[in-house]
Amino acid sequence: VKESQLISKAVELVNASMVRLYSRGESPVFLGLGMVVDSSGTIVGDAGMWSEGVADTTAELPDKTAVHATVSSNDAAAGSGLVFFSTATSTTDGKPVVWTPVAIASGHSMLGETVVMLARKSIVRIAAGIITAINAATSDSPEIIETDIAPGSILSGSPLIDSDGSLLGISTSLSRASSPSSF
Repeated sequence: VKESQLISKAVELVNASMVRLYSRGESPVFLGLGMVVDSSGTIVGDAGMWSEGVADTTAELPDKTAVHATVSSNDAAAGSGLVFFSTATSTTDGKPVVWTPVAIASGHSMLGETVVMLARKSIVRIAAGIITAINAATSDSPEIIETDIAPGSILSGSPLIDSDGSLLGISTSLSRASSPSSF
């Protein structure tokens, strides 16, 4: 892969693991993005988008396939800012689902590292930037990665990836409270 194609290849890899999350019902509302983190279809997203008592959602895969998802753990109170969903094994049309989990970065993020944010309310959009600050994790909160990415392009649950296509972070209400361009 040529250096000039690193970001496009990284986006291609991650896009297969990104889902759009909607409320269930007669008039579904777009709630935010989620990332598939394992082959059984566990999805992680921004806990700030979920109201108390709301448990059922629909996850829309990149190919527009819809799958029922249920909140399995909401870690907002624990300080992570994340919500986890378990998903059905078949689509709303009864077809089996094949999940593509995202690769999670194994190393530490570094100041000045090139990063890419993905958003997909209707079409995939990306914004590139660099890491401008890293707020270390504490007993009350996770590590927060600050970037120079324009906050207006970041959606609830938008993933932040490195040039290899590995997930570095997810935009949550907790990270955005620290800085609007944080993950």
